[in-house]
Formats: sequence, structure tokens, C-alpha cells
Amino acid sequence: MAPEVFEGSNYSEKCDVFSWGIILWEVITRKKPFDEIGGSAFCIMWAVHR
Repeated sequence: MAPEVFEGSNYSEKCDVFSWGIILWEVITRKKPFDEIGGSAFCIMWAVHR
């Protein structure tokens, strides 16, 4: 999910580009983005971004 949608902002073409980038990353690297980030670090990143 694009950060804009996660925040409740308007959906735009930028969200599609973000989603395409995430899919492309997973196909090329065979890894999920931010997979190395631990659960607590992800929660902190999410809280700060909010």
C-alpha cells in the first residue's frame, strides 16, 4: 500500500507507481521490501511517518 493511501490522502497515479515499484523489487530480489527491519523498528518508522 502506498504511503499516501495509508495516511488517508487522495489516491493518484503516484500510488500506482509506488505499487509497481514494490512488485518489481520483489520480482527482482525475491525479497519483500523492508524485510530486514525488525518489528519494533517498523513500528517506530510507522509512528514517525504518521
